[in-house]
Amino acid sequence: MAKTKTVVHLVYSFDCGGLEKVIVNLANHSADYPVKHVIVTLTPQQSMFEQIRVPAEIYCLNKPPGNDLGTHQRLYKLLKQLKPHALHTYNFGTIEYHFTAWLAKVPVRVHCDHGRGGDDPKGENRKNNMLRRFLARFIHHYVVVSYDLYDWVTGALGLSKDKVSLIFNGVSLDEFACPDRAEHQPYRFCTIGRADKVKNQRLMIDAFVKAWDTTPAFRDAQLDI
Repeated sequence: MAKTKTVVHLVYSFDCGGLEKVIVNLANHSADYPVKHVIVTLTPQQSMFEQIRVPAEIYCLNKPPGNDLGTHQRLYKLLKQLKPHALHTYNFGTIEYHFTAWLAKVPVRVHCDHGRGGDDPKGENRKNNMLRRFLARFIHHYVVVSYDLYDWVTGALGLSKDKVSLIFNGVSLDEFACPDRAEHQPYRFCTIGRADKVKNQRLMIDAFVKAWDTTPAFRDAQLDI
């Protein structure tokens, strides 16, 4: 029997959100693998942990606002205690802790960007990008979720394509299937997200209007935002 390997997922928080749902799906779809998931959050918001259906643990580092060396110290001690096989960090808010994981001798270190950060959506902040390039040397593999991010990471940041993987955020359609839906029942579309320019709700509206104008089947459809 294969030895169980521990994977630590380090996130800013584990409150309701798309990135957090990805982690939930990763955990829930790994029931057949010899892996133990440990969620470590920088802040106390952890409501999504209730959705994980496999054995898992969760910890909080209680990071105060701003830079804090104490958080690095607490993470170092926790990693030495857990002895994980891998550390998986998410987005810019956690990338700095790869140096700490390197000091703690975590064998496999992976980072994933689901975006560039709310304060720098175009990824043009020179200080942030210099930090990313420096920390990349402590990261074994870098994952992005879109072609746009892939081009940015391998272009603007200069990371080797051998070190970067593009993995889309897949959604299982079976969970949303409607077997009892009548053939001529109007379609209803729903998008959930904050009213932020980076979410591009305008594109959804424009696409829906275009479909309404060109496709008779859409004339009775409804779009909820």
